[in-house]
Amino acid sequence: MLFNLSQTVEHLSQSIIQNTTAETVKQLDRFFDPAIGNLRIARQWGKAAILDEARPESLNPRFIPILKNYQQISSMLIANTSGEEYMLLREDSTWLNRIVSYPDGKQKISRYRYNYSEEMKVKSVESTVDSRIYDPRERPWFKGGLRAQGEDMVWTQPYIFFTTKDPGITVSMNWQVQKDSSEKFVIAFDIMLIDISAYTSKLEIAKNGKAFILSDEGKIIGLPKDSRFLTTDSLRRYVLSEYSSLGIDEMSLAIKKWNETGKKNEPFKFKYDNNDWWAGFHSFKLGIDNSFSIGVIVPEDDFMSEVNRTRTVIISGFLLVLVLTLLVIRGYNQKQKAFALLEIRNKMIIEQNQEIAANRDEISQQRNEITDSIKYSKKIQTAVLPPESLIKCLLPEHFVFFRPKDIVSGDFFWVQKTDEKVLWASVDCTDHGVPGAFMSIIGYNGLNRAVKEYNLLHPGDILDKLNKLVAETFRQDKVSSEEAPPPDINIRDGMDIALCSLDQSNGMLEFVGANNPLYVVRKKDIPLIVNSNSTDADISDETNSLFEIKADRQPIGNYADTSAFRNNEIQLKEGDSLYTFSDGFADQFGGEKGKKFMARQLKTLLLEVQDMPVSERYDTIEKRFLKWKESYEQVDDVLIFGVKV
Repeated sequence: MLFNLSQTVEHLSQSIIQNTTAETVKQLDRFFDPAIGNLRIARQWGKAAILDEARPESLNPRFIPILKNYQQISSMLIANTSGEEYMLLREDSTWLNRIVSYPDGKQKISRYRYNYSEEMKVKSVESTVDSRIYDPRERPWFKGGLRAQGEDMVWTQPYIFFTTKDPGITVSMNWQVQKDSSEKFVIAFDIMLIDISAYTSKLEIAKNGKAFILSDEGKIIGLPKDSRFLTTDSLRRYVLSEYSSLGIDEMSLAIKKWNETGKKNEPFKFKYDNNDWWAGFHSFKLGIDNSFSIGVIVPEDDFMSEVNRTRTVIISGFLLVLVLTLLVIRGYNQKQKAFALLEIRNKMIIEQNQEIAANRDEISQQRNEITDSIKYSKKIQTAVLPPESLIKCLLPEHFVFFRPKDIVSGDFFWVQKTDEKVLWASVDCTDHGVPGAFMSIIGYNGLNRAVKEYNLLHPGDILDKLNKLVAETFRQDKVSSEEAPPPDINIRDGMDIALCSLDQSNGMLEFVGANNPLYVVRKKDIPLIVNSNSTDADISDETNSLFEIKADRQPIGNYADTSAFRNNEIQLKEGDSLYTFSDGFADQFGGEKGKKFMARQLKTLLLEVQDMPVSERYDTIEKRFLKWKESYEQVDDVLIFGVKV
């Protein structure tokens, strides 16, 4: 490896290009996925005849929350083959509707500017009539939407929006309310492209590297890092310009060389200003007929510092492996000596029966030493967990029911404070006992690094980073089959987690779960709004209701087909109770028939204790668990973290 590093930086350049491309692909997915998902939902509304009448009082409350939550979606449009149109556009502090209709067979374009309160009540409205001639059926988004088949959606080429003059792209779908009707409807979302350039223009790729994104027509979608692209106005001016007009010669030369290769995806080397550069391009598909090209260029000189750092890491790693190998050999020799001694003692048993007791005492002593070591490990694990005084300070009304199966635990809880937010989590690592405890240390450090080292605040971003850190810890993040570890050491362990972030200034809770959900208990008949949508109660009694906030169906760790974790936003009320937990309580066998406790019975228990003080809740839950388990063996670590708002 040292020889290869001294001979070439090719593999390092390709790694940086591929890693930057992969991160940019994830960013584009996060950027476009909200528009795709909400467009499919809106089409279902249309097929159900909910969107037939272009009335702002009925359509605005449906679509304003979508445009509020996803700033990249600037407007939405609905038009039909009769030429009628409804448009909703987000402005700085108001909302603009454009309604195209044909009363008495003549076109009428009406504009309404609404000012809404936070509760979506109309505070003021202005109306005007536009005398210009405008036919939505001539717009590219309408023509493309008509061509879509079934569940397909069609993306336009990037263009300048008719109304706002912003650079953007439009995605559209169609539906037909009645099969025997010839009239079709098209629904579309306008997506601004400035945010993509805001991301690529700030990417740090080595010292002088650049990342950029091109349309199929060779126009700039994502601007590279440059002192000219620091403000929104400069981004708006340069987005959708020809790449050659930017005057960035190294980028133009790389694109030219790429075109000469037939637009292949493999990284390649080129010469610019008497220096060697590396470039790589990757295609990002949008729908069936549209795609972007992600480009990354870096000078070879930028890698030399990385080469030297990698060389230091390799030498240090080799010395560490050497020391560990010597320790293993020493331990093996000692074990062989112990086996030889045991064999001699076994032969002497026949002649010296008195030595049997001595051997038993020695074995007992060794067992006690192992137990003492594990007990000391428990002290270390307990010291790592957040102290009760810290949790009490940050979350005054709380309890933690924590009951490891063995001396050390694979379950753990985590609490952190940053700015106005308090973060806490309940984590269930693969296995229990010593293996689970090792995994818990990795998970605990990963959460701390995501918040303190990477300054991440939103639970979804924290879990994405934790997922990556865990994979890196077990060397599972290699980019090629040659670099990946052999199958016999390919570690598949991970963890399930429920992570909460509470903004104490406004009572807004963010939650993300990796397989583990969140339970919210509040007064009956008070609705729970999750991501601006009302959620049905899972179970209720006479005074309270319990809501289950679903987790993403993927764990933390080295697993295939992972995707970005999804944030859930919940406005809390005073008196609400929040519960995060592992699966140990629900999976415990017991009762008269020796069956599992199950999640349904746990929900009923949490409803029963809702009106109790927090200290009594802990006592009640502990008594119920012990009564249920009785003489049965505990099957797993148990953790319930309860917080009262």
